[in-house]
Amino acid sequence: MKWAGIAAGAEDKVIDAEAMRIAALRVPVFRNFQNEPESHITTSGTAAEYVAAWRHIHRRFARAHVTNVVWTVVFMGVTSERKIAQVRALHPGAGLRRLDCLGVQPGRAVPQLLRHRQALLQLADGQRVRR
Repeated sequence: MKWAGIAAGAEDKVIDAEAMRIAALRVPVFRNFQNEPESHITTSGTAAEYVAAWRHIHRRFARAHVTNVVWTVVFMGVTSERKIAQVRALHPGAGLRRLDCLGVQPGRAVPQLLRHRQALLQLADGQRVRR
């Protein structure tokens, strides 16, 4: 499914059903949409379409009054300034009150990840960052 389709509501029945299943669990559930989205740009859509889809899913859960979700985004290990720019474009949290957790899968890129730590923390866009 393309991100633009999700943002336009093409998957609302699936999203709503998932929201109800998660709400019924009554325990915190970490919710990640499209793991490592930077590796899916062009095949799934643009960064702006990813953000629109992420926010659409978040809104559907909010409308259903699902309160036990820990909203997450998980990026690949950030190894360059180009990747930092790409991750910034994909970050759905700007102006959003409910991005709870920012994750990074560093793989073998731990030294580079540590070098770019401050840039990753700045992605919180003024939000409280949990470490």
